[in-house]
Amino acid sequence: MPHAAPSIATLRSGLDSGDEYDRPTRCLDVHGLNAAREDLNTAAFILQKEKEWNRKTVVEEKTSSQLFPSLFTMTTQTNSTNNPNLSNPTTPTNSTIVHNNEFQLITINTFAQAPIKLTSNNYISWKLQFQTLFIGYDLLGYIDESKLCPPATILTDHSIIPNLACHIWIRQDQLILNALIRSLSPTLIPFVARSTTSQEAWTILANTYAKPSRGRIKQVKALFKKSTKGNLNIIDFLQLVKAHADELAILGAPIDEEDLTKNIIDELEDDYKELVLAIQARDNSISFDELHEKLLTFEASLQGIIKKSTHFPVTMNPTHRTSTN
Repeated sequence: MPHAAPSIATLRSGLDSGDEYDRPTRCLDVHGLNAAREDLNTAAFILQKEKEWNRKTVVEEKTSSQLFPSLFTMTTQTNSTNNPNLSNPTTPTNSTIVHNNEFQLITINTFAQAPIKLTSNNYISWKLQFQTLFIGYDLLGYIDESKLCPPATILTDHSIIPNLACHIWIRQDQLILNALIRSLSPTLIPFVARSTTSQEAWTILANTYAKPSRGRIKQVKALFKKSTKGNLNIIDFLQLVKAHADELAILGAPIDEEDLTKNIIDELEDDYKELVLAIQARDNSISFDELHEKLLTFEASLQGIIKKSTHFPVTMNPTHRTSTN
């Protein structure tokens, strides 16, 4: 009875030892010789392809690691309870991917992190909220041009390939531009409608609202003088006046602090008359911060008096009835 043809593993073992024909033929009879030769050729072909594939993989990994080293330092952190064999006690146990900050995209939640929408008279406050975010997230370079877009392609030894860093830069810049647009009041969006980068939009807004111009200074001064308390509570009124004063300072036309406090005092109602008289009787002028504190305290005491008065019991005058005998 003829012997069965040897397996590919057996043939590969023979090839590795350099004995390509002797070992397989020892276990074959005449009837299995043709089948053995076919298997031998197949095994040799497989070995050759494996060697070519291994060489290609090594070259590709070496090239990729040189171009994008941060992608090859990527580590996956898994929950130790679900994957006890893969957990690392020195890393967090949440299922996240951690890699180089250079390739992380940051999205700004304007609703929570930049709630102040830009209008024609609050540029300084609007700018401040974004500057702190940009510094905290290391994004300031996108708007001050200290972090320019990398080249779109990279020249290697054999070819030109797309630059991943450029792709990441564009995506991050568009996320910043989107946050700026979402923080504008609807009437201001047309000003930046043609901006293609966050830096372009930022510069347009700065040129429009931050650079001093006689017309803009006159406009803000008029708003400052027309600031009235009306039905506003004391906090909102103080914030309104201070916003105009701060904007004038940015425009290069600061308001003297004494004029600032005088403008506030002149707009107070008769309910604040007692406090106003005490301030006017001082030998030295009061600062805005001190006036702010005194007004808040005084308003709180006024509200306490009003609450007390509403809780007095209502009494009726008794009607005396005379008895007749």
